[in-house]
Amino acid sequence: MFYGLGLRKNEWDYFVHYIGSSESSDEWVGLDRLMKYTEKNIVKQQALDKKQGVKTKSGCSTQTQPEVLNDAKGKKKVGDSSMEEDEGCHGQNMIDFISQMPNDIPVKILSPLPLKTAVMTGILSKRWRFVWPYLKRLDFDDRKALNEIDETLCATQQQAKYINKVNSVIRSHLNPTLLTFEIGFDLDKTYKNDIDSWLQFAFDKEVEFLALNLRGKLQNIHDTKENYDLPLPLSDGSMVRLSEWPSSSSMVVKTLSLVKLVLLCVNVSELVLTELLKNSPRLEKLSIFGFGLTDVDLGGGDINLKDLKLMYCSELESISLHDFDLETFVYLGRDIDIRLTNL
Repeated sequence: MFYGLGLRKNEWDYFVHYIGSSESSDEWVGLDRLMKYTEKNIVKQQALDKKQGVKTKSGCSTQTQPEVLNDAKGKKKVGDSSMEEDEGCHGQNMIDFISQMPNDIPVKILSPLPLKTAVMTGILSKRWRFVWPYLKRLDFDDRKALNEIDETLCATQQQAKYINKVNSVIRSHLNPTLLTFEIGFDLDKTYKNDIDSWLQFAFDKEVEFLALNLRGKLQNIHDTKENYDLPLPLSDGSMVRLSEWPSSSSMVVKTLSLVKLVLLCVNVSELVLTELLKNSPRLEKLSIFGFGLTDVDLGGGDINLKDLKLMYCSELESISLHDFDLETFVYLGRDIDIRLTNL
């Protein structure tokens, strides 16, 4: 049985993996689920260890080193001479305990934590320094912090700090795939090279959920012309925009693994939207809160969309959706021509 720790609402949670059981049995439990440190429970733990053939390293005896027993406050029992005499052995066991965890367990423990917290767990042991680069969920959504950012820093400094943070994590990331990649900060087309590289990184990692929220503070919403223009990833590893697209193009758009895509304050053209859907066979959920769209015409058996949201697209004039299995459609905005056929 292996354990991890997590802090929730100022209370410690414990991540438990049962040796010999499948990953579906893994769970987070509260302190109330742990055995208290009592003589009776020590005997019970020793009996379980003996039955399961548990052995400790460095000559440490299971009689003085119960692996999971804590008192009600999660501390060693005060006045227990056997524990004090074997203090060095206990420390060694803790190191062994961390080093013996299966490779996927530390990653599971860190997955629900904020990225900053996950990186900080590197102080636990040398092994944990190299766990967070294997996370499959990278959330860089700092929108909630926008209103709390030091006002003495100008917008450019704030943006540069955010970009450096994202780039630093990306350079260190080692997992070949991603489940989630979220960007959330006040950025515009000035930073298109950095944003392009982030998207290319996510697409190369076969990301399934991508969120790109580039909206500024409520009192500082970008002019449409300043918004970032969504490019298309090509199979040769480059990115292309509508303005760069040749009239007789032989370029091949990269096939994407997207399942869910959310775009806010991003300019999206009809051509890019059509090509994106055509080359994202698994894409089921699409939400666009942005600009660039004027006449949306989507249909055909190659579209797998189940959920489509088009909200506050101020330049939108008409929407035509037809001949695919759409389950949910939401439109918010001014009165326009909407046609739904054979859905």
